[in-house]
This record gives sequence, structure tokens and C-alpha cells, in this order.
Amino acid sequence: MICTSMIDNFYLTDEQLESSPSRADGVDADTESTLRHYGAELIQKAGILLGCPQAVMVTGQVLLQRFYCKKSLKEYNVQRLAAAATFLATKLEECNRRLRDIIMVFDRLFRRGDGRPMTVIEPGTKEYQAAKDTIIRYEREVLRTFGFIVHADHPHNYIINYVRLLLGDRDGARLMQLSWDVANDSLRTTLCVRVKAEVVACGAIFYAARKLGVPLPDDPNAPWWEVFSCTTDQLVGVVQTLHALYARPKAVYISIGKDAAPVPLNVDSPAPVTSIATGTAAGGGSAHSPTSTAPLMLPPAGGGGADDDYAAAQATAVRIMGAAGAGRPRSIYSSWSPILNLARAVIRAALFSPELNKAGGSLSLPAILRM
Repeated sequence: MICTSMIDNFYLTDEQLESSPSRADGVDADTESTLRHYGAELIQKAGILLGCPQAVMVTGQVLLQRFYCKKSLKEYNVQRLAAAATFLATKLEECNRRLRDIIMVFDRLFRRGDGRPMTVIEPGTKEYQAAKDTIIRYEREVLRTFGFIVHADHPHNYIINYVRLLLGDRDGARLMQLSWDVANDSLRTTLCVRVKAEVVACGAIFYAARKLGVPLPDDPNAPWWEVFSCTTDQLVGVVQTLHALYARPKAVYISIGKDAAPVPLNVDSPAPVTSIATGTAAGGGSAHSPTSTAPLMLPPAGGGGADDDYAAAQATAVRIMGAAGAGRPRSIYSSWSPILNLARAVIRAALFSPELNKAGGSLSLPAILRM
């Protein structure tokens, strides 16, 4: 990559992490760690369901960890950010997935986690549109926060090269696999924003080698990790973080700040819409309230001399929709169904009406509508 050393510079000290925006908002250290862990797991699960390569999940997790070094967990919901980070990561790693697929996968994960019925979020509904708008808004905020510098250097390539140098391909296969898995798990912590990728790779290899009982070159005067630009203090810090990670319980979602109660996805819209995180409507109303649906207008009529016919057809369609749609939820498909019924009626009248046949096919559209 071009200018890797210049743009791979997003690293913070422990003191800076202790004074993160979330801490300034009153989020304690354990809650912040749990939500970071939870968001990273969401990205990993979603990437598997989407059939993405591991590079997509790794990039998305790095973006999530970096973002919460600059923004607060109270201000930006971790579930929504996980979806946006995954969507952005598919673009960065040139493994594009449709936004529709991202929304459906994350909605399924949220429903499974909440124990709700496994229904499919229907494209074209207000719930779907709100989820789409929110993910796009969060993606733009990520790009704006980082100034469009979203390069991420991963430890996985370093692991492959380091293990080959230490043990060779044949003897190092098991160590390479476990080290790879440990590197994946390390992204649930803040290691990716504290030390460089080669340091994480050395820590993952050291930890995996101790787990497997695989001996590595041992020279007190020149430890093998120092050959790979990793100091002993850095190695110890990485191994301690990994050990603490595996001792933690399973991460769960914790509602904080604005998300203490169900919050609509589209916070800019006054209409009640369903949250992708909770599936409930804000304000206690229906997520598909007919009062929040804008009136559907037919497209402009093409050609001249048909203004009266177009006005009559539009008035009839709006009248039919008003009678058919009152008091029940409507999607974009159910909103258009009266127009489809109207079109079928016009075609049926044109084909089978005796009045039209007597007139020689010269009846206007209002005359057909009055049949």
C-alpha cells in the first residue's frame, strides 16, 4: 500500500484510552470494554453470515475500536455502528455486499439476541428505510471523524511470515492456525489502537505457542520477538490483555444514555419508526402509522390533451387508497395495490364493456371510471 507508514498512525497510550469520550460521559471502564467486545462480536457474526473473507471483519472491528476512541458510546449506538462499520469494511476490502443484505443480517442477529420472532424486514417499509438511513448516516460520521483515513494494518500477514521464519511451513501449521485465531480474538480488545500489528502478531504467536507447548527459538541475548520489532514490555502487555480477554464472560448488550429506552433508527424523523436494535416503535405507537405516511401521487401524465383524464384518475386513486388504507398498516406495496386494482379495472372495462364497444372505443378515461 502507498504511504503505509504515514497513515498507519492511529495509536493511543493507556492514559489516552482511560480518558476516552465514553469515560467523559460517565461510562465506566467495564461497560465500555463490554460494549466494545459486543460490537466486535456482532461484526464477526455478520461477516460470516454475509460470506465475507476475514479481512472484512477485521477491518470493520478496527474501525469500531478506533471510532470509540474519538466518540462516546452514549452518543453513538454500538449496534448501529457495527452495521455501518461492516458496510464500510466491505467497500474498503473490495468485497461489496448490498446494503439490503447488511440490514437483513443485522436485523436477524438483533432478533435472535432479543429472543424476538425471526421475521424478515421487508424492503420498502418504513422500518427498512429507517435502518438504511441510519447505517448511511453512521457510515458518513465514521468517514468524517477519521478524515477519510481508514487504512488498517492487520496482524494476520505478519503471523504467517513470522511462523514460517521460526518453524517452517510443516512444523508451524498448528501454531499458525491457533495464532491466527488468537489474532482474530484480539480485535475484541483495544490492542489494535494501542500497538502496531506486528506487535500483536508476536503476542499472538507467543500465547499460542504456550497453549500448544510448541518450543520457539530461545536466545536470552536476542529474543526472537525483538527481531520482529517487538520489545519485551510490549509482548508482556499483549499477552496479559489476551489472557484477560479469555477470562471475561460472554459480552452482552448494555443500554446506556440515549438507548436506555427504545430509540427510533431515524432520529431526525418525527414519525414513529421501528428500531433495528429493539424492533419496537418509539412513543408507543405503531411503526407503520397511517398518519405518518405521505399521500401517494401518481406520476405526471405524458402527452398533451389528457389533463382532465389524468386529474380524474388521480382523484379516484387517492379516494380508493384513503378508503382502503385507513386503520391498518401499509407498506409501499400495499399502498400501490389500489392503483394496480384500478389499472386492472380499466383494462377489464376496455376489453369487455358493451358501452365501450358501442362507442367504437372512443370513451374517455373518466367515462371508463364511471362504469
